[in-house]
Amino acid sequence: MTSSRTHRALGMLACAALLSGCYQTRGFIEPEKAAEVQARATTAKQLQEQLGTPTTTVPLGDGKTLWVYEGFYSTASPDAYIPYVGLLTGRNDQKCSKLTVVVDNETGGLGEFEYTTAKDTDHWTRADDTCRR
Repeated sequence: MTSSRTHRALGMLACAALLSGCYQTRGFIEPEKAAEVQARATTAKQLQEQLGTPTTTVPLGDGKTLWVYEGFYSTASPDAYIPYVGLLTGRNDQKCSKLTVVVDNETGGLGEFEYTTAKDTDHWTRADDTCRR
């Protein structure tokens, strides 16, 4: 009887250890990639070829638009997968990136680039896709 419980507990711990490497990513831009894009892209078309469609666009009113690329990289703590324990102690660690670029609507040329990253830790049950900065 005790042996069965021990095996079950060890199996759960092994599963938690394996799952601790689970992560998800959506649009996260590494600093190296941001620097490469800034060095190589000179037009809106080239920027879109490298990064795709921006997350958000904001008209600036002077014939320019601000393109915003936001993304996140999220990993879960191992204890998040242990029944009941994960509800109390599990967490979701996130690293977020934001790249903003000013685009001239008339010429398609690129202006100011700004790249930032932030880290955030949410309790597992309140995990979301945003970073508090």
